[in-house]
Amino acid sequence: MKIPAFVPIAVFIALGLMACQRGDPAPQPDAPLSVVHYDGENRTAPNLPGSTYEAAIRLGPEELAPVQGGTLAAVYYFFRELPETATVKVYKGTVDNAPENEVYSAIVSGDLQENSWHTHELSNPVALDGEDIWISVRFAHADARRSIGCDPGPAVTDGEWLYDSLDGLWRTFQQRSPGANINWNIRAVVSP
Repeated sequence: MKIPAFVPIAVFIALGLMACQRGDPAPQPDAPLSVVHYDGENRTAPNLPGSTYEAAIRLGPEELAPVQGGTLAAVYYFFRELPETATVKVYKGTVDNAPENEVYSAIVSGDLQENSWHTHELSNPVALDGEDIWISVRFAHADARRSIGCDPGPAVTDGEWLYDSLDGLWRTFQQRSPGANINWNIRAVVSP
């Protein structure tokens, strides 16, 4: 069962003060923005071999129902160790358990810090109109690194998708690493 975290801003702020035990605390949006996510506090980051990846969450109509008609205004994401390159991407629609249409992309490599939450404000907010929304962070590194942050689990359906350029496939992290039980520290910030 999918259990997205849709939290009105006042409740999110109260809970967010206790949320992260490691790294920076999660950012807090200004009212009237809402945050939709599957993850909990940052706990670690998986040690991924050198490659190009996209870590993503997929938010369907059920998860987005409370904010339907709003726009995706920003993305929060956590990096433990810095990749060589990073890009925030947004897709609409799903085909064969993969994102269908890229609707937004922005390189974010220049302003990153290790062991920190980051905020990317979309230059062109994306309308939430009933289609699945995939929010991804694409990153690359030549050697093994613990880059994209994750919570301690348990994994939630659609909270841990991972594309690897070595095989060109979208799979859940559990499919790629049997026994893994995490969700990516990637969050949608929605404007009404």
